[in-house]
Amino acid sequence: MFHWKKALCIASLGFSPGCLSTLPEKAPNESTQCLENYYEARRRQEKIADGYHFSNGVISFSGAVLWFGFIEGLAIPAIGIPVSYYYFEEQTEENMNALQKECSKGQI
Repeated sequence: MFHWKKALCIASLGFSPGCLSTLPEKAPNESTQCLENYYEARRRQEKIADGYHFSNGVISFSGAVLWFGFIEGLAIPAIGIPVSYYYFEEQTEENMNALQKECSKGQI
């Protein structure tokens, strides 16, 4: 007999993504404007990471609660967490690109 619970658990582990990208340790250059943009980008990055963790918590909790009602409830985290990862990873990439763009202004 095929065990759906085991199969969905294994599938959800296989689809679970890693961590979001992070900003560099230092600002790309030491100009005042670049440093201001760097700290603003770090604040945005923290908000993105907090949203990501909250979103994954809600998705995982709802899947766990629904799992007790029907086994298909495990599909919620198995599908939702990777979708959440790609959504927030895209925001992270936009944040990093904006920082690079702002810090490269005025440089030759």
